[in-house]
Amino acid sequence: MNETEQQRLKQAIQQKRELAAKALLIDRDTQRAQAHLAWIETAQRLLPAERPRVWRKLGPVLTVAGLCLILAALAASFHPSSNSVQLEVEAKGIGFRLTKPWTLESAEPVTHIDAWDITSVSTSLYGDRKAQQIRVKASSASLEKLVISAGAMLELETTPEGWRLFLSQAAIDGDIIVSKGVLQVDNGPDEALQSKPGGPQEVLRFSGKRNAQDGVLPHIAITGTSANGKFVKLAVTDLRFNRQLGTGTGQWISTLISAKGKFQHQADAFELAEGDELQWMDAQSQRFALLREGDHIKVLFHGTVGRLRGGPQGYVEELTPTWLDVFTHHKKILGLWAAVAFLWPLAIWFRSL
Repeated sequence: MNETEQQRLKQAIQQKRELAAKALLIDRDTQRAQAHLAWIETAQRLLPAERPRVWRKLGPVLTVAGLCLILAALAASFHPSSNSVQLEVEAKGIGFRLTKPWTLESAEPVTHIDAWDITSVSTSLYGDRKAQQIRVKASSASLEKLVISAGAMLELETTPEGWRLFLSQAAIDGDIIVSKGVLQVDNGPDEALQSKPGGPQEVLRFSGKRNAQDGVLPHIAITGTSANGKFVKLAVTDLRFNRQLGTGTGQWISTLISAKGKFQHQADAFELAEGDELQWMDAQSQRFALLREGDHIKVLFHGTVGRLRGGPQGYVEELTPTWLDVFTHHKKILGLWAAVAFLWPLAIWFRSL
């Protein structure tokens, strides 16, 4: 039987179905309806058996599988807006912004202090006075107190003399004990600062209030001599590990020596080498500490970042985990994936029944 004959027979079967229905519903003639049905049964035996429509059964399964692939591709392309990370960085310099006020907890040996756009200075020898700028050069002195307001920008770098701290855009309040040195106020003459043996210590106090409306944003640069020290309990954002090659040049070099870290929802840790770039976006510290160790600074960071990129200059790559990393390494979500993997074959088996 060719295809044309098969098609004619299928049309005849359909007509017989309509006649059988008419005999039952309109004529109430069951015998004629049975005759039509018997003819249909005989005709169907002449037709070849139809192959099972596999695609009809697999269609929903393939649709779900395709949708899963699309979702997986999207998850591998996008990143969460906040990512928990732990980092240990060694560098020659670092810059950051304070999100909370900070106070120096221990005295630090210093040799040079330059402060400008301040409001007042006082010493036991020369009394209180207003000042815009002070400069201290001491052979023996220590920074006993330094209070910095939130929003301040800090840059800390190692130097051949020890370390250098540059502070800007902040309200500051500090005390320096000078055993031997000189003070210059507003580019005036040098004034000797020296504690007398057995007498009171010479204490230099300075302060500056931040007032952006009047353009007053105090700055201070401090050079210290201690090889080792630490700044702790800092709450920071806007981190960077680079240094400008000359003021206004627009050229920056990396201060990174090494870095290693791990995201909470990522299987592998990452490492960076000396000279690599480390780029942050929307960093917020939960625990942050700076430790000066010899000729470099060690940074311990535990917090969140929006994005983190790193690598050699010109080959910087994304280090931030994707949503797919989160889905595949989060313990609770991993358990959900295991449940889906177990139930999926069961769903296919029930559908085939």
